[in-house]
Parts: sequence; C-alpha cells; structure tokens
Amino acid sequence: MPLNMRGWLSGSCCAILQERENVLKVEQLATQLNVPDEVVEKTRTSLGMKPGQELKPADLDRIRTHLETDYPVDPSAFERLKATVSTPTAPTPPAPRGSGDSTGVGRLDLSAFGSLGRTIAARGDRHDLILQRKTRNCGDTAGLVLDGLRKHAPTTTERDVSLAVVLEHLSKPASEHQVWDITVHQHTFTLERHPDGSNLLIQSYQPGYNVQHWCGLEDPYLDNQDLADLPNDWFKPTDGKVATLGDTIRRLYEGDRVSQKEIWTELPFNPQDPLVVSDRMETLAFAANLIRFDEPSPMGASLVGLQNAMAELLG
Repeated sequence: MPLNMRGWLSGSCCAILQERENVLKVEQLATQLNVPDEVVEKTRTSLGMKPGQELKPADLDRIRTHLETDYPVDPSAFERLKATVSTPTAPTPPAPRGSGDSTGVGRLDLSAFGSLGRTIAARGDRHDLILQRKTRNCGDTAGLVLDGLRKHAPTTTERDVSLAVVLEHLSKPASEHQVWDITVHQHTFTLERHPDGSNLLIQSYQPGYNVQHWCGLEDPYLDNQDLADLPNDWFKPTDGKVATLGDTIRRLYEGDRVSQKEIWTELPFNPQDPLVVSDRMETLAFAANLIRFDEPSPMGASLVGLQNAMAELLG
C-alpha cells in the first residue's frame, strides 16, 4: 500500500475513533464500573432502557441512584463517565503559526476554556456553600439583613444602645420605622418595627433552622421538626409579642445563673439549645444597634434587604 494511502487511512480511522470516543452504551457499564453484567442488565430493564442505548449524563445519574440502593458504587467513576459522554467532539484546530511566519494569523488557543468552565462551576459551588453557612448562622444572617437593608434604603445607625433603652423600646409600640440589631448573649437577630403595629423578627439558629425556613423562602432547612412551628408566632409578631420578648430578655439579665438557664428556653430562638455560661463570666453578653430610615420606606425593608443580599451573594 502506498505510504500516502496508509497515512490517509490512519488519519481517517483516528478521526472516526475521535468522533465516537464520547459514546457510551449501557452494556459497557459493567466493564467501566467493574460490576457484574447481570447487575447492569437488571438495572437497564428496571429503568426501561433499550439494549444498546447511548447514555447521557442524566441517564448515568438515574443508573447511579438505582444501583446505590442495592450495590456499592464508586461515585467518582460515574463523574468520570459523565465528563466523557458530555464532552462535545470538535475538529482539532491546526497548531498556531509561529511568530516568524508573516503569511497568516495565529489561531486562538481554546484549550483554556475547559478550565475556565470548571473554575466557574467551582466558584458557583463555593457561593452555594457560603450562602448555606451564612443563612444558618445567626450572626451571618443578621449581617446579610443589614448589608442588604443599607443598600436598599438610606439609613443611619446608632451603635451600642444600652439594654435599658432596648427594653424600653420593646415594651411599647414603635413610634417610628426602625430596625434593631440585637445580640442576646449567644444569639443575634434583627427586629423591624413600624408605627402601624407591624413587626418582622428575622433570624436563623445553628443548629436548628436556616433563615429561609424562618421567613418562608425557597430552600428551607430544618434541623429539628420540633422547631417547625416557631416562626408561626414570631416571624411577624404582634406588638404584644414584642413586649413579651422584651420582658423575657429583662428577666434573663436580672436572674441568677440557675434561673437564667430556664428563662433562656422561653426565648423564641431555639428552646432546645442550652444557655452557654462560664463561672468566669460576670454577666451575659449583650449588644444592640438601632437602624433608622433617613427617608420614608415601606415596612418589610429588612426582608427585602435579606433577599437582595442572598441574590447578590449567588450572583
């Protein structure tokens, strides 16, 4: 066979193999996953797949879920196979011309775009994890509320408000639209109040629930079913409920160490999480900031701020 013919056949065969290298048929899974043929055949039949069916990433997810119920599988093997079948085939561009060749323009090296895609996906995963952490931690949740609120509406913050002043405000209806950022020893929450009698208490509690569960948003997380009904009374509390909250906080700080542990469970945070105190601790920690609106703003600005901050974090 002429040399140039052998080269053409060799190139053609390679092209055909390259074009088909991302095709995976269901019968090949036994070898790829090192599982018995009969297990693969049983799975194919149960899932209603045809003999010789070419698999897509979604098919592999279905097969993995089915196998995991009865058979040990290697998740990383499935991820490798998904990457294989989802890799698009494309002709390989010629190598770029050297800089000394003035007769043509060098081609753009596209190889880095695969890495870019993985980087973007990984960044998205990190954003999801960050959001998950921030919406399950009370202090981070309050931070999301306040960051979003300040971007949503012009505000002025009065810092380090004393316990006595906070209790006085909570004991009666609001005279102005305001948001309180309050830390009661080991827990932080925000409380928006309006002269029309509307109130919004926003919080998460770790362990317990995320702020999505508390506010009735998407992707709720509830660690303990016994806490499921807590937001029913306290997400949008009445002025009377707010006054009760203030009175309970007052009793907490006025009580002795024995009574404080019992009073802590009366607060609408997580009654099952014990109060953490130390013999070296003279008093329970307390901190509060008061956020006032510089311009008229509708009630619910704290919730809008939370949602905006969550969306920005994912963006």
